[in-house]
Amino acid sequence: LKKSPLFMGTTSMTGPQILHALRISKIAKQYEVPVVWGGVHPSLMPQQTVENENIDIVVEGEGEITALELAEHIENEKPLNEVKGLWYNEDSNIKNTGPRDFLDLNELPDLPYHLVNVKDYVSNFYGYKTLSFFTSRGCPFNCTFCYNQLYNRRRWRALTTEKTLERVETLVHESNINGLWIRDDNFFVNKKRTIAILEGMKKYDIIWGTDGARIDSLGALMDNGSIDLMNKSGCKFLCMGVESGSDRILKLMKKGITVSQILEVNRKLQKLNALQRMNIMIGLPTETKEDLEKTI
Repeated sequence: LKKSPLFMGTTSMTGPQILHALRISKIAKQYEVPVVWGGVHPSLMPQQTVENENIDIVVEGEGEITALELAEHIENEKPLNEVKGLWYNEDSNIKNTGPRDFLDLNELPDLPYHLVNVKDYVSNFYGYKTLSFFTSRGCPFNCTFCYNQLYNRRRWRALTTEKTLERVETLVHESNINGLWIRDDNFFVNKKRTIAILEGMKKYDIIWGTDGARIDSLGALMDNGSIDLMNKSGCKFLCMGVESGSDRILKLMKKGITVSQILEVNRKLQKLNALQRMNIMIGLPTETKEDLEKTI
């Protein structure tokens, strides 16, 4: 901050992270450095966020191009209203420059891992050196609790199979890892693409897992051949969004699945040599003790 950067950027999901991001922002303001927030919470609540005295600008939605243009405009003292995707406070008036179009993920350059010490970001998963990795953004489904309703507007966009495998190869060879944690909102949207990626990953001798797994998307993939492919490609952990054991609550949240589907997919997954975690939510509106007991 003493070197007077163009701006200090931070991010936050809704919840306790906001407190830490505010602490960081207050420190930056002491050095008179512009404070820019981006990510899920500021994108869902941009006006409320930028009204905070310690926040100057919000980048709404995807930030790659918006943040670049913002830096160029600050550096050259050009008006911010020329940059799409911003909310900012100008003379006590909140300004919004309008949404930016969704990016084509395949046109974005590789992440510049050489700028950081990659070892600082490697997780140890059962002895495997694992990095987070995204192959897609968004989800086309309609769950009422999910940020995708607003943030990605229920659109799913993905790297091509070829681009995904290129980036896997780069990470494996240049970052000296042997595991990938696929952080997609829903990795299994396109069955044909998923199978092609897993076929390609077999040659890298790595493990992988994902927390982007819907029960119905998995169910569409779960014939015996596909489970065998998942095993051979190195699948070692799956986190699935089950949410509730009550059909009434599942219908209320527009999850699009039933308890019988959950149980059927679970039985099929017994042939998968992977750690399986089913995520649940409790305390939803109108949920009864009976609903909760069904989930348990």
